[in-house]
Amino acid sequence: MNKDHETPFPIHAREQIQERYGVELTKKQWFYFGRTLCNPNLTIQLSDAGQGCHFCACYFMEHWYLLICTRDGTVKTAYPRRDIADADKQILQRDERYRRINRDEFHVWRTPHAEMAVPSKGKPVKLPNEAELPTNVVQSAESFLNQFCE
Repeated sequence: MNKDHETPFPIHAREQIQERYGVELTKKQWFYFGRTLCNPNLTIQLSDAGQGCHFCACYFMEHWYLLICTRDGTVKTAYPRRDIADADKQILQRDERYRRINRDEFHVWRTPHAEMAVPSKGKPVKLPNEAELPTNVVQSAESFLNQFCE
């Protein structure tokens, strides 16, 4: 790492992160971001980006960042979160660290509406009408729905 850079973020990568993520970091924060990038508990290596580089997801200051890093750990470029590839989303879906942090900024837990509209092959179940349900069940369901919807 060059002495001019206290972190693995060259000037162009810092500018990209500021532009694409809307963050302004101090020199000290850039230093800690670099240390976080080296922390395997907060950084997840994703797919190969070619030319000896790989994509990675890094969690820093309550946000995920999508970066391309070289083998020596220098950040080559930053991508907006929405530009994450489907293969990388699958890696994150299976990663315990991503689930543990529980901040789904890459939208890997949401399924597209088209997949949700797939018809079921099971037998249809007839639901009882309100008159057939006991009063306490109706009241309990109504109470639950009111709490859930608020």
